[in-house]
Amino acid sequence: MPGYHLVGSCNGLHCGVSEVPEGYCVCLWNKATRVISRESPTLSFSPGIGRRIMFGFGYDPSSDKYKVVAIALTMLSLDVSEKTKMKVYGAGDSSWRNLKGFPVLWTLPKVGGVYLSGTLNWVVIIGKETIHSEIVIISVDLEKETCISLFLPDDFCIFDTNIGVFRDSLCVWQDRNTNLGLWQMRKFGDDKSWIQLINFSYLHLNICPYEEKSMILPLCMSNNGDFFMLKFTRNADDEYQTILYNQRDALNDFNL
Repeated sequence: MPGYHLVGSCNGLHCGVSEVPEGYCVCLWNKATRVISRESPTLSFSPGIGRRIMFGFGYDPSSDKYKVVAIALTMLSLDVSEKTKMKVYGAGDSSWRNLKGFPVLWTLPKVGGVYLSGTLNWVVIIGKETIHSEIVIISVDLEKETCISLFLPDDFCIFDTNIGVFRDSLCVWQDRNTNLGLWQMRKFGDDKSWIQLINFSYLHLNICPYEEKSMILPLCMSNNGDFFMLKFTRNADDEYQTILYNQRDALNDFNL
């Protein structure tokens, strides 16, 4: 929609954010029905140097309401308690509310919140100082409007870590430009239930390791777990290729 930056979609409904002099406004719309919501009240945070804002969009089934979550990080804040702020807005509400209990972030997430079963989830670095920071998933419960931290599988680093939904479960993967690993959280909210679904070398996909700006994205998996469909892009300007990978035999069967 003109003037709005798309920040998320859920159940066919899109969420856009527009920057205004006083802060930000949110609008929802359905492309199929062409129904557009009224603008939200203005979202504003106290002034801060180096402030960045990230949004997430999802559905709260308990209230039958769509909600937007905004995370603000002030990079140069001297007051640690003011470094990270989080607010939530429900469609039709008269104001934005503060979400309490949110951890202090060292960096903002790379992408907007991933929606799953009434929650929004991000991979972040938390901590007040670099030496005391750690990488976790922060998960916001849209019904309770509370936040918890979930640990990632062992040996994860923030770089090239992605989060998404795969086979109706929360998943994370790392593309190290030499190999791709993907983990699934079998029981949502239980960070001891991670299992590794795939871990294979670029060489098995006939891709040169360390190829500049290349990216592999898992798309889907067969019911028996033998076949994976992957999206491969060499750089942002290239067309992508779809790869069907046979994990059992470690063969790249098709390259479409």
